[in-house]
Amino acid sequence: MSDFPPPPNIQGNYTGSCVACMKGTNTGLVLVGDAAFVSAGLIALGIPQHQVQFVLAAATGHPDGELSAGEMPAVVRACASCARRAKMEVGLWPTVPVYVPPKPRS
Repeated sequence: MSDFPPPPNIQGNYTGSCVACMKGTNTGLVLVGDAAFVSAGLIALGIPQHQVQFVLAAATGHPDGELSAGEMPAVVRACASCARRAKMEVGLWPTVPVYVPPKPRS
């Protein structure tokens, strides 16, 4: 018997769950960058590559799949375990760390 996904919360859904493992959490983080940077962060957290476009659309407030060019913030709930695997840190919701791509060196 598989433990993924875990059982839904008391409301019968996954509201308040980690974006990767679906377990309840009160922690999260923000990825700010272009679609490639945010997608890489989501994959590092554990989102399967074929699902990243859907998570990215929801996390950026564009459920229709239309993503704007340039930098965008993607606010996601993530548990400490999934963030640790991605070498990221989380903060208590809603005070969360923000990750941006490194600036190119001149």
